[in-house]
Amino acid sequence: MTLSFLLTIARRWLSWALVLGLGLGVSSAVALAAPTWLEVAHSSEGVQYVDPESIEVTDAGVRLNSYWQPAPSKGLSEPVYYVTEYDCQGQYRDVEATGQPSDLGWDAIGSDDLNRGAMMYGCAQRDGRP
Repeated sequence: MTLSFLLTIARRWLSWALVLGLGLGVSSAVALAAPTWLEVAHSSEGVQYVDPESIEVTDAGVRLNSYWQPAPSKGLSEPVYYVTEYDCQGQYRDVEATGQPSDLGWDAIGSDDLNRGAMMYGCAQRDGRP
């Protein structure tokens, strides 16, 4: 597991822990609002899925719903749901339950192939590419 990947997961867990601590249950809302998931990337870390219907063009790039299904070797069995904004140039930021970007700001995707797959898919859709 790369350090970049571990930092990405740690940031997202912290962000979602804060949201869930507020009792908002966002991960369930994201799952219910997304009837169709499309696989956009896979690696030894797991599989990344995106809800194509959730893609929204923003001033910064695109925002979309996605989830990560950890590989069995990761010791996690439950998927992890996200709402993420991408700048389409290699950076992302998590979106809080309020719809506002996280206070943690932008972070480089680096070697996170799963996150990169979600960004590439969302940005291609924004640009009208298949």
